[in-house]
Amino acid sequence: MWGCGGIISNRISFRPNIFILSISNGGCYNNIVHSYLLALLWLHTSAVKNSDSCPAQRIPKRNTFFPYTLTPLHPYTPIFNTNPPTQNLRYAAIHFLEQSPEQRLPILQQLGIARYDFLTKMRLNEANIVCVMRFFQNPSQLKFPSLIGADLSGLVLDGVNFIRGNLSGANLQGSSLVNADLIFANFTHADLRDADLRGATLNETIWLGTSVDECEFGEGSGLTKIQRKDLELRGARFNS
Repeated sequence: MWGCGGIISNRISFRPNIFILSISNGGCYNNIVHSYLLALLWLHTSAVKNSDSCPAQRIPKRNTFFPYTLTPLHPYTPIFNTNPPTQNLRYAAIHFLEQSPEQRLPILQQLGIARYDFLTKMRLNEANIVCVMRFFQNPSQLKFPSLIGADLSGLVLDGVNFIRGNLSGANLQGSSLVNADLIFANFTHADLRDADLRGATLNETIWLGTSVDECEFGEGSGLTKIQRKDLELRGARFNS
């Protein structure tokens, strides 16, 4: 390349994560900067094309679709945010569910949804990935928990706040919800077999098609007489 008062010879050698720009025979500063910017542009283009084939070289990047910064070199993090929004949200949910309960809580605090601390107990599976995605999509606009189809089976959720929660199709088999606040909760087609709801507040709850065989309701506080009779016929247990 011809420069100001001399010849600039550019030799660019690309290696993983680095490049070498050699300049010989003098030249002007503007041409050096130009060559440098061209090299950076090449790196950017190459990284976007190869980000999926080089997961080990990916770096974390905060963007509008990731509600928090993932750990360095996490394999789910795209290098230049080339994935669709839904895919990025899914990666964030997977990463969250891979963490221990102690590691999840600060993430929920950062998102402003620490009140939903039951998310720290959920297992990593497809049903819960979809569920966590809903919580992460618009955390600042969350009013009531949406747990449609979530897998909460076998969890200790005593005292949990599921007011106006949508638990349609959720799996709560064998879970403990002692003294839980379930006012206006929707349990349509949910599985509550062998669950423990003693002391739970059940006003205005919905039980359409819910499996309640051997579910302990205690006094059934808040249930109507019709609801109680219907649940008993389906195998629910109440204190006599």
